Amino acid sequence: MPVVELVLTLVGVAGFLMLVLAMWAHSQILAALGMILVSGASATVVVRNWRERVRRYRNSRGLSAEAPPERVPRSNAPGAIFHIRDARTGVTSDVVTAAPAMEGWNALVTGWSIGDMASAADVKIDEPLDGIALGIFPASNHIILWGSVEPGRTVPEIACGFAGAWVREPALMTDGCVEFRFDRHPLRIGRHEITLEVRYAGAEPVTG
Repeated sequence: MPVVELVLTLVGVAGFLMLVLAMWAHSQILAALGMILVSGASATVVVRNWRERVRRYRNSRGLSAEAPPERVPRSNAPGAIFHIRDARTGVTSDVVTAAPAMEGWNALVTGWSIGDMASAADVKIDEPLDGIALGIFPASNHIILWGSVEPGRTVPEIACGFAGAWVREPALMTDGCVEFRFDRHPLRIGRHEITLEVRYAGAEPVTG
């Protein structure tokens, strides 16, 4: 018997005994207290009947009586839309990606891979990227272009769109890795202009 039902049953029994004592002692106070406690016995019956009805309803619907229905956790993993424009031909394209899977500078950072047209990267651009593993990484409140460069390879020119102009800044090279922070500004790799929309579940898109 559940603890609540046991307590209510004991209260009801105590109330009944108090009523008997009130009749013997001719005490209205004891009689009133006894009536209040006896109502606990009725509450026990109500609780028991309610639990039984719930159990029968769940069984009739094929639901487990031991555990609530499983909740599917809501994912906050971001997806993205890459708006790409070839500055030489004027051709534009959109690439929609799922959650990022490329590992970054540590195992906790993931991004979308960028490669040449023959690669299996998330985003493909017609640039000489053989031997260069680039990715775009949303990290806290900023967005970073990061990747590894094999010896003897040269990264195409990188620029950031700012106030309607392309600002060319040297990318940071450290131990064979390239890093360029562009945040919400457009990014240009070689002749390809990239505007990024990072989309988090239940949030407004973050444009880069």
